[in-house]
Amino acid sequence: MNQRDFIHQYNDKFRPKFNDKFFIRSDDDLIDALKYIIYSCERDSTFTIKILSFEVIDDYDDVNHVLWSYEESIINKGKTPTNTTSSKKSSSSNKKKDNQFAYLNLKDSDLKVLKVTYFIQINEKKDGLVSDTVEVYIAIPRIIDGFYFRLNGNVYSAMYQIVDASTYNNSASKNSKKQSITFKTIFMPIRVYRYSTTISDINGNEISVTYFIANMFKKSLLLIKYLLARFGWYGTLEFLHLKDINIVSDPEPYNTEEFYIFPIREMYITIPRFEYDSIQIAQSLVYTALKCFEMMGDYNLPNVFGTEIYLKALGLEFTSKDLEAIYDKGINILGSLEFIYDDMSRADLKLAWEDKKDVYSILRWMMYEFNSLRLKDNLDISTKKVRYAEYLASYYATKLAMGIYRISDKGDRADLATIRKAIQIPPMYLINAITKCQLVNYKNCVNDLDSLIALKYTYKGISGIGETNLPAYSVMSAFQQG
Repeated sequence: MNQRDFIHQYNDKFRPKFNDKFFIRSDDDLIDALKYIIYSCERDSTFTIKILSFEVIDDYDDVNHVLWSYEESIINKGKTPTNTTSSKKSSSSNKKKDNQFAYLNLKDSDLKVLKVTYFIQINEKKDGLVSDTVEVYIAIPRIIDGFYFRLNGNVYSAMYQIVDASTYNNSASKNSKKQSITFKTIFMPIRVYRYSTTISDINGNEISVTYFIANMFKKSLLLIKYLLARFGWYGTLEFLHLKDINIVSDPEPYNTEEFYIFPIREMYITIPRFEYDSIQIAQSLVYTALKCFEMMGDYNLPNVFGTEIYLKALGLEFTSKDLEAIYDKGINILGSLEFIYDDMSRADLKLAWEDKKDVYSILRWMMYEFNSLRLKDNLDISTKKVRYAEYLASYYATKLAMGIYRISDKGDRADLATIRKAIQIPPMYLINAITKCQLVNYKNCVNDLDSLIALKYTYKGISGIGETNLPAYSVMSAFQQG
């Protein structure tokens, strides 16, 4: 064995190796991320949005024809041709614009197009149940030279982004007195806070209570209110693995030495002392139910074991209109809540299926594991994930989500045209967002350091630590095996 072979074998055995996957970019990564997001936007409630098919268009002429057709049918709709006599009399704002895709662009972009076929349906006030099939096109950058984009004649490189793989906490922050944990999805962060206070039992004793607050949709409200509105009383007990918590009209059969009894209006909530003292989620359920009944004020309470009263209490958090309006608002809020939990976030979570199958399971997991999640070290690299296609696709997700939220806000005033407008996003929207993204750098030089450029990463950016710029790092050892 010569010196060269010895050094090779030594390095191969003892020195950490690079992960090859970090040097590989693929067009399919962004396409797959977009598919995850679009599937997450399917709805089947007061209106229906279903994905019928995806098709990737990668032929240059076909891509150009798709973009040209969109420009003609949407941008110049209702405009008059510039070569007619009438156009001279028309205002400049009404003249037909030149279609940029009718010419060869000297500063061209390397693109593919993802064609999405939707089925949409809604029960309109005027026409009843109506439906339609809508085709939407999304321009996607191709990967060139291993890991670059060519857009508008410029070459860009997308940095890797390091974000939390599941949750992070505020235990090291200045506001750590407000105990919280946060789970970020593509669409919106879910923040859960834990607080303590006291409530009075039937004998006037002050009993300490711990309760959980959820912050979503720019609103902070009792977390279990979402569960009660979705499952009702008995369904929530089963979902939270609780038992022997009852709402009764007569507290006489219950011994106050064994049960806590909390009065509210003409009713009482009873719970075994051992269960109440040992399970914080049980305390939060009791506290939430008391607050829901209190919030309804002088309204006649319907069946306290169904979902109606809790849907109305949820709707009252967002509107103060009549009872029918707050009931419908509660239903729409639940729809929005279920919508923010995307398929990509679900796939990334390393949890048992029953703990991550829907957003309600996530909320339950965050409450039961609150203490453990508070102990996590936010700086531990083992709790992070590395991504690039996902954060690029999230720009499209934000646009699509806002459109769907607007449909929900319209309520019974929404129609088929509203849904069509929400999902028909201009094909070049994502490309324009990528060129403005702080994590996508313009490559204005050619040198022998491309491998270092490929490994740049940052903790900043969308769903990361803030939205302002910080220097990106090229420390390759962060991506080494071992």
